[in-house]
Amino acid sequence: MFGSAIKSGQGARAKRLPLSIALCATVISVVGAPAHAATTTARLIQPADVTYVGAFRMTTATVGGSSFLYGGRGLSYYKDPATGKRTLFMQGHGYKPGQVAQIEIPASLGASSSNWDSLPEAKVLQNFSDVTEGHVNDVDPTNTSNATYVTGLLGYNGRLIVGATNTYSFSQKVSHGVSGLTLSTSGDWKGWYGFSGAEAPSRALGWMGLIPGDWQSAFGGPALTGQCCVSVISTTSQGPSATVFNPDDVGKSSSIPGKTVLFYPTSNLLRDGSTQNDVYNLTTRVGGVFFPPNTRSVIFVGGHGIGKYCYGTAAECGNDQAMPDVKGPHAQPYRYQVWAYDANDLVAVKSGSKAVYAPQPYAVWELKGMSHSGNPNISGATYDPEGGFLFITQDYGEKPTVEVYKVSGVAQVAPSPPTGVTVQ
Repeated sequence: MFGSAIKSGQGARAKRLPLSIALCATVISVVGAPAHAATTTARLIQPADVTYVGAFRMTTATVGGSSFLYGGRGLSYYKDPATGKRTLFMQGHGYKPGQVAQIEIPASLGASSSNWDSLPEAKVLQNFSDVTEGHVNDVDPTNTSNATYVTGLLGYNGRLIVGATNTYSFSQKVSHGVSGLTLSTSGDWKGWYGFSGAEAPSRALGWMGLIPGDWQSAFGGPALTGQCCVSVISTTSQGPSATVFNPDDVGKSSSIPGKTVLFYPTSNLLRDGSTQNDVYNLTTRVGGVFFPPNTRSVIFVGGHGIGKYCYGTAAECGNDQAMPDVKGPHAQPYRYQVWAYDANDLVAVKSGSKAVYAPQPYAVWELKGMSHSGNPNISGATYDPEGGFLFITQDYGEKPTVEVYKVSGVAQVAPSPPTGVTVQ
């Protein structure tokens, strides 16, 4: 797969608009089972391990209830166990929140997204349908004047777990729901639900990723969900966040058991949000998380402004062309980057020996290789643990694209179903 490409290759933020098992990860441990010593000493992913290998595009046509234009949120890898097809789920156009489609990843890649017209085009497997069946605004029914987007998707045990975030809310109390994997089927939506045992359970949760099987006992669950840097800063983490949960619990009761293992409240920010630095400020956005098997690296993907910090209009802040419609934080130039954490630090939070805001990234680096859309945001990031591929959607416009990186130095892992996992 991708052989030819590899060979060639202040209170509140400003508002902006911007197919049936788990995501191919081994999920075999039972809570209470002894942790493997090799897990805690596994290697840490380094910048040289993550290399750009190419891109592919999506159609610009309307397919079903939406299109891929101005979309890409909630990006989620999924390998169909019946057909073996390697696919992605994602939300479409920002004007059509809740509309989700599924595409098949092409067998080859273009060398660079800068030549968009020449890129291989993904086949649409399922047209856009409203996965929430008209309930997307029920995430915060008192605040429907501000958009709610699907910010996380996860195919798991024959169901599609959905995370959503209102773009400007002080009052959102729920965040996750569940649907069947056949998007056009009606009557199978259940939601929305909040989290128990999680920091800021209504707003800190969106994108999702799986915990490798040999780490699940230590973390106390099979998956992570998180959110960062949404508009109302008192309700969101001031840096990457992660809460452990079991996707099978979504829809079982009025709340989802969860354990937060990373969260930066306003009293303990990752960095001062109003400063120039390479780690975090109020321009930071995070679009996804992945945890490569046979490593101890939990990696967040997003965008960040590394220049002089400024709050104001684009004109007041040095004629910021990347965010021309924003009156709010600016720090041009912007870059795409990752925040890499040692899983041992997050487990220490789970066990109570570290505060939830104590872990610090062991490395932060720029994601080089892909063409820059001109917008500083990453809409989605998801990982294929069998192939070792990282898929990324920028906050693109009228040329919908998926960028692909290869994570080297990690063993490939075949999928297997989860058994006996309980969050505690």
